[in-house]
Amino acid sequence: MGPIRRAVSWRRRFCDAVIQPQIEARAAQFGGDRTSAIRDLLKEKQPNLMLLPPERIGEARHDQQLRAIT
Repeated sequence: MGPIRRAVSWRRRFCDAVIQPQIEARAAQFGGDRTSAIRDLLKEKQPNLMLLPPERIGEARHDQQLRAIT
């Protein structure tokens, strides 16, 4: 299995194990509306309503470490 397939597989397992239960619980608060649940959960976690892919999070962390050194 190549690195891209491993990343996709890991992301899918993470979503299934961690994010999906949160979406389902939030959807119950919105009368079962999954779209509203995702939007509300995303708004709580990312106020700009954008999810960053893991690569971008790693880049941001790396940039932050570089700024701390200089």
